[in-house]
Amino acid sequence: MLQHLRREKPLTGYNRLFVCLCALLLALSLSGIIHAEDNTGQNLLAGDDLLADDDLLASDDFEFQELSQEAPESHWYDGLKTSLSVNYTLTPDDIYLQRGEARLEYDFAPQEGWFFRADGLYRYFFTEDALVEGRDDRQSYGVYKWQDLWLQYSAGACAHKAGRQKLIWGEVEGTFAVDVISPFDYTEQLLTDYANLRLAQDMLFSECYFDGLQTQVFFVPEAKTDVLQHHPSQFSGVNVNLDTGSEYGGRLKLLWEGGDISLMLARLYQNQPAVILENFQLRTAVSRYEFVGLSSSIAVSRLLLKMDIGYKTDQLLQVSGDRSDRLDAAIGFEYTTTDNHSLNGGVWTTRYLDGDSKPDPTNILTLGWSKTYFNDDLAMSLLGNWVDEPRLFSTTLLAEYQLNDFWNVSCALGYADNEEEQPFLPLAQQDKSVTLAVKVEF
Repeated sequence: MLQHLRREKPLTGYNRLFVCLCALLLALSLSGIIHAEDNTGQNLLAGDDLLADDDLLASDDFEFQELSQEAPESHWYDGLKTSLSVNYTLTPDDIYLQRGEARLEYDFAPQEGWFFRADGLYRYFFTEDALVEGRDDRQSYGVYKWQDLWLQYSAGACAHKAGRQKLIWGEVEGTFAVDVISPFDYTEQLLTDYANLRLAQDMLFSECYFDGLQTQVFFVPEAKTDVLQHHPSQFSGVNVNLDTGSEYGGRLKLLWEGGDISLMLARLYQNQPAVILENFQLRTAVSRYEFVGLSSSIAVSRLLLKMDIGYKTDQLLQVSGDRSDRLDAAIGFEYTTTDNHSLNGGVWTTRYLDGDSKPDPTNILTLGWSKTYFNDDLAMSLLGNWVDEPRLFSTTLLAEYQLNDFWNVSCALGYADNEEEQPFLPLAQQDKSVTLAVKVEF
């Protein structure tokens, strides 16, 4: 009843801002399309003028001159890049997220066949951030993590990598039927790219390419699980930093002109801990399980048709703690035009196969879109998700504009419709939100 009363109120200052930003993003998209058409026409006219002047190339007066240029001297610090950013997410009621980031990236090839990459990220959470308000002391804090820290050696058709890294399996964008190796950091904000949520872990990885064949093997000495919070007080005292063990597995991929098919086998730990009610007390646990996956993609001109199927044994169920095998299946598509206009979508379904307390099947529909304008200075993207159980709908429209070589500004509009509060649904977001961010790179 309160929600209905709230919807009948006139537009507040926040709602006016929300509507204005929607109109601004739509205007930018339309102006980008018009701008692209004008450029096409100008290029065609310019092409006619060039054809008319072709005789200049044939004349004796026109000669090509060879320019001698010395290669610039390389230094060890050439691959160093630093960025600073600040992020605010506003809701109709208050500030929801208030964060700052400092990022240091370094790429270096010491000699032929060797490559080193480091990507470190420090995040600071201000006092009005939702994660800070969940703490008992409500004190701002900072955390640091390595996105990448690895050394790679390549020889012939093989590459071997050791260090902190991510491994992505699967074909269908926005679904995770077989993409189960790298866990997620849900303290990061999801806008339109799931890559921002991926959590790197220490790993040995080897990959080889042969004629129509690709092989991958990996070994993780100590598996990580999904990060839901940074301090126990934010999750009602339940410990989600669990001890695990080693993970290992591999993938065999057959490739041919216009398609591929992959078979995956692995022994893993559950990425998301199960919160179990036992003797009127809550505890958390993860299970060790066997995984078998199958993926394929088929190209039809510019259209890619994709499929993922994953089978997991001994999955721990929330609350009850029972175990059940689980089957995941996803089908999807991806379409890209000549001017980098991209559209993708997919349907993902999950089925638990055993036990009286097994949850109902879950069906998820995902849709993504992206396009660049103004010589790639403006990047627009959209991500939408619909879940039937528990019911959830969310969509985010993001605009990023590169002002110059150093400054970048972005704005995202988010909308969600949740059936009810879901304490174990990490991707649930606010009903309405506006995210503003400024980043400088040097």
